[in-house]
Amino acid sequence: MYSKKLFIFLSLIFCSISAYSQHTVGGTASKGMDMNTMPYGTIQEVISVRPSVKGSYYLQKEWQIGTIELYQTEYVIENISVRYNLLNEVIEIKDGNTIRAIDSRRIKKFSIGNKSGGITEFYHGRYFLLNNTPLTGMLELVESKPDVALYRRTTPKLINGSYVAVLDMGNEHDEIVKNHTYYLESGGDLLIVNNSKTQFSRQFDDKKRKVKEKLKMNNINLNNVDDLIEMLDFIGEYL
Repeated sequence: MYSKKLFIFLSLIFCSISAYSQHTVGGTASKGMDMNTMPYGTIQEVISVRPSVKGSYYLQKEWQIGTIELYQTEYVIENISVRYNLLNEVIEIKDGNTIRAIDSRRIKKFSIGNKSGGITEFYHGRYFLLNNTPLTGMLELVESKPDVALYRRTTPKLINGSYVAVLDMGNEHDEIVKNHTYYLESGGDLLIVNNSKTQFSRQFDDKKRKVKEKLKMNNINLNNVDDLIEMLDFIGEYL
């Protein structure tokens, strides 16, 4: 009975992904061109080949058991296989042999199991303000302290291959890389974690000098997530 109700509910709110477009990757034989006027007779025309793509647009390509809390409703979907499509900003759900998707704008939060045996939580950006503007997409809770938390947003970027067939040089593969942006959160307000200690400290207004000194004193590398977690132990007093 529960399974039937879940199927009807999913059918109403999810858009079904019936198929994914597939790109066939393969070589194409070069064409012989009869150039009788040329000293070497026939030359080979180099046909450009569509490069294959490395990487994935999913936060984690494997399906994870998760829980989804929907926006503006009390409905919770529990113990279901999910994965986060970063490109389309949708949460995909495996319902038997069917893959369905729900737009992240319809989600309040979702959680999945992680490799350490714990739970990783994601919250929609509408609940946070950066310079008085709500964010879009889902933010991953990395670490939380009583008065401050660290969040991460992951976005994909396609790097085009640089292969030049005629020279047989460069990287023939396109690659999807994942970029991470980190935020400090306190009371729903966000501060972006810049790579530069100077730029980061400026967000603390009259406390910027003390923050910069504290970062140097603790040898905090703003590009290292472990250092950012360590920073939570003292940064809250300046917020």
